[in-house]
Amino acid sequence: MSNPSNPATDADRTIVITRTFAAPRELVWKVWTDPKHVEKWWGPRGFSTTVRLLDLRPGGKSDYVMKGADGAEYPVGGTFREVVPFERIVSTDEFLEGFEVPGVDLPRGIVATIEFADDGPNRTRLTITLTHPTQEDKAKHEAMGVVGGWLSSLDCLDEYAGHLAAATGEAMSPAIFVNLPVKDLKRSIAFYTTLGARPNPQFSDDTAAYLALTPAVVVMALTEAKFQSFTTKAIADATKTAQMELTLPRPSRADVDGTVRAAVAAGGTAHGEPTDYGFMYQHGFSDPDGHTWGLIHMSGMPQ
Repeated sequence: MSNPSNPATDADRTIVITRTFAAPRELVWKVWTDPKHVEKWWGPRGFSTTVRLLDLRPGGKSDYVMKGADGAEYPVGGTFREVVPFERIVSTDEFLEGFEVPGVDLPRGIVATIEFADDGPNRTRLTITLTHPTQEDKAKHEAMGVVGGWLSSLDCLDEYAGHLAAATGEAMSPAIFVNLPVKDLKRSIAFYTTLGARPNPQFSDDTAAYLALTPAVVVMALTEAKFQSFTTKAIADATKTAQMELTLPRPSRADVDGTVRAAVAAGGTAHGEPTDYGFMYQHGFSDPDGHTWGLIHMSGMPQ
């Protein structure tokens, strides 16, 4: 049996990511280890994942294929070293054959330790520790955007686990609901799901669609008649007038650009030009009804 590396003594070779979910530990474990659930959330937002193999036992292997919005495929997997149900998983973390990033020297020898712990009633603290054989391998991994990628993927996990928790009567994560009047509800559903939004039929009908962009941001696409029932004011034509621009953080510059491309391909339009401030990169898009979204990637703060 392999003991997980100690981040306190190996800080120069480890990356530690911690996240708390508003869902019980048994549910978070199930979502992490059941292939039919893994395929619903694994990977940064905008990616889809196919689980080719998940043999959860010491000596067993995992084999996932992540697919980006541009169609590129990224196979990842590993060999399980330790499995303690509902508590800990230790596995190698490998870039499998076919994983290619032009100009990038991929790090090797990574070991991932995933720890599950209670953090209050119906809350789970998840800790991911990525241990590298050398400081150089850690630096390569960080340069690839591993932290931003994991944070985006955990956003998707938070959202998906929240939906399952809600279905079983458990508490959901807090969220802001952005109500948008739309002319064609089916068109809007197709547009936002193309960008990675996850529908929730429990809160949808012929007049409204629940579309979770992140665990904290839910678009409620409403027919104009439905929207009008909430206000006495006239509904503005968003293609001609502007009241606000909604802004979403993204895990990387590539994600900003990829989301804009996906929005344009799905029937939206690019909003302005990409702008690079050094510490922040931004671009945006408008949906088919003219509602504008800004996208930003923050890599630091201005001095």
